[in-house]
Amino acid sequence: MAYPKEPRIHELAGKIIEYGRLAHEYGGRGVADAWIDMEEKMKETLEKLQDLPIDAKLKEREPDDLPSIRAQRTEGPRRLWASFDKAVYKEKLEGAMLARFAGCTLGAPVEFWEVSDMEKWAAYIGDAFPPQHYWSKNQKIRTISVTAKAPFMNIPWKA
Repeated sequence: MAYPKEPRIHELAGKIIEYGRLAHEYGGRGVADAWIDMEEKMKETLEKLQDLPIDAKLKEREPDDLPSIRAQRTEGPRRLWASFDKAVYKEKLEGAMLARFAGCTLGAPVEFWEVSDMEKWAAYIGDAFPPQHYWSKNQKIRTISVTAKAPFMNIPWKA
């Protein structure tokens, strides 16, 4: 089932807050009232979404509570720790953190890019997509205009 096109709520909320701050700084009156009005409308929308009917059979196939999720697991051996070895856990945790740091660092040149833009960039510089190692021409990224957006703003920025 395809998701409906999601609204750009974060971007719009960010603009509302920033323009509200600017209006307040320039002596505009009614900023707080406008924000309260927006918040109330968002709460009403949340309630409306929470009240939408759901497909019970689909919910049964996609549970969100732990006992139901466990009930759907396949049978098989479970690897549970009989004891806690701090040294082993520390090593695993360090490995996970290093992997996360590496992913964040390696993804920095294309932060906020759409996948299609990354594919176009890879084709442009002659790299495989998804990247097999790292972007071969990551320094060039800083010299071309891209379609990425700054967070919460509808302003194209140069990477």
